[in-house]
Amino acid sequence: MPFIQNKKFHPRFVFLQDEVVELLKTEGRENPSPEFCSELTDITFLAESPDLLVEPNMRYAYEEHEWYLSGDANIRSFPGKVPQIWQDVSDSDGYVNSNYGAIVLNRQSEHYGVDYGQNDMSQLLAVIKALSEGRTRHAIINYQSRDMHARAVYKGAYDFTCTLQTIHFLETGDDGIRKHCMKVYFRSNDVRFGYPYDYLWHKYVQDTITDVLDTVETPTKSGELYWHAQSLHVYHRNEEILK
Repeated sequence: MPFIQNKKFHPRFVFLQDEVVELLKTEGRENPSPEFCSELTDITFLAESPDLLVEPNMRYAYEEHEWYLSGDANIRSFPGKVPQIWQDVSDSDGYVNSNYGAIVLNRQSEHYGVDYGQNDMSQLLAVIKALSEGRTRHAIINYQSRDMHARAVYKGAYDFTCTLQTIHFLETGDDGIRKHCMKVYFRSNDVRFGYPYDYLWHKYVQDTITDVLDTVETPTKSGELYWHAQSLHVYHRNEEILK
């Protein structure tokens, strides 16, 4: 199985997206579990599109994206009919933990209820500020809260956020142009109903940050998007996508 090993960006083997598709159809099916018909663990690959065995439903993708941009973590603000999956994981008041827009775009005081003064900004702005000031090791977006174990089941919820964090860094491309690269870390990633929409969101965040950093004085483009999942899986009920 061919792979790319980018020692500058990542010390591990980094597969190409097409290779991951083949691995899911072969090696991932060698040890099925009661829950998954195919699973790859501790896998890293170069994410290049939302199509990993299945294409996203673009109508749903648009509605979810609009909901994320609203920053409202209550499912009642979802455009149109609320999907069953969000109804199933929300708490008794309709709130979820996995509205990524609320995590990334809202001020951090809204999440923890603490007044951080002049540092009270969204994680998106904090990353842009860190990259602009050369503090690249601070350019991290955390999707997990320190109370997630309790929050995940609070008031009847069942929502333990799948994305762990994203790490952002700047490198110089072979063409001499600065590029904004990004690593996404998942505790769990469902190929059928997770990855396509997760990719669209994380790519949006990458490109948004890039657009702000891109100036006449310092041209910047979006670079590699590395995807790491501790568990990348296909549920038995979605086995047909492996054929």
